[in-house]
Amino acid sequence: MDSMEREFRINMNRPITCAFSGHRPHKAPGMFRRDGRLIETVRGRLDGAVRAAVIDGYKFFMSGGGLGFDLEAADSVLSARTEFPFIKLILALPCRGHSAKWLAGDVERLARIAGSASEVVYVSDAPYRDGCMLRRNEYLIDHASMLICAYGRAPGGTRHTLGYAKKCQLRVVSLLDPAVILDGPWGVA
Repeated sequence: MDSMEREFRINMNRPITCAFSGHRPHKAPGMFRRDGRLIETVRGRLDGAVRAAVIDGYKFFMSGGGLGFDLEAADSVLSARTEFPFIKLILALPCRGHSAKWLAGDVERLARIAGSASEVVYVSDAPYRDGCMLRRNEYLIDHASMLICAYGRAPGGTRHTLGYAKKCQLRVVSLLDPAVILDGPWGVA
């Protein structure tokens, strides 16, 4: 059975599930420090958005497990667990071995996060292939009712994910520029 059809072991509920989308460090260098971590102002906004989502009733948080914003978002949820131990982190990874070409430190960070996640789901059981990241991004949106994003207007997966979230009428929280929610390239106002 394809993992897109697999049910979560955790009884996840879409109305109280939040997904994340944001750039990798090379797509938005001003958003990241040299070590690949978010600059403090953006990380503070991310932590605040996660906390606000929990207060609004969100219990499940899904990260795509990519370099940059995805891993930062996952770390933010894990940090929030100290105050809100009932929240769940779900890693929705695009495919097996998606981190095979990463630096050792990044692979170790993903392994640490995966070990602390409530669940790890592979959107595809197949190895990496064209389109698997897009499929993972759509999977995140299809299973959530809110998206917290860090979109710096660069083309790519984050832009597509934000457009798909708007098409699916998800609540969107922008950490960088609230105007992107209204004037995005997808023609949704």
